[in-house]
Amino acid sequence: MTTFSVATNEYRGGNGERTEYQLHPPTELMEIDDGDDASRRHIEQRRARVVDAYVDDVIDKAERDQRLRKLDDEADALAARTYLEAIPVIDWNWPPAEMNGVLRAMWEHIELDADMRPVDAVWRVPEWRQ
Repeated sequence: MTTFSVATNEYRGGNGERTEYQLHPPTELMEIDDGDDASRRHIEQRRARVVDAYVDDVIDKAERDQRLRKLDDEADALAARTYLEAIPVIDWNWPPAEMNGVLRAMWEHIELDADMRPVDAVWRVPEWRQ
C-alpha cells in the first residue's frame, strides 16, 4: 500500500520504500480559477455545434462569426473569475480550518484509504513537491 504523510514529509510506495521530500510552495501569489468547469465545457460544446452548422452550410460565415464572438465573450467572462491569492508559509499549529484552506491551495485532490490516511495526492503545481 502507498502512504503519503504531510506531517512527517514522508511518502511510502507500495513496495514499502520510504522517500523523504520537502514542500516548496511559493511565498508569492497563486492563480485561483474560480470558474465553472461545467459552464466552460458547455461553451466548448456550443462552439463545436456552431462550427458544425457552418461546415454543413446551415449558417453562413457572418452568422458563424457572430455566434463565435458571443461564445468568446462568455468564455472571457468565466476567465475573469480567476484571481490571485497569497500562499502563506505553513505553520502546522494553525487551527484546522485555516490549515485546510492552505492545503486546498496546494492539492487538487487527496485520496484516503479506509483508515483515512492519505494514499495519493494530485498537486496543483507539481514543481512544489521536490
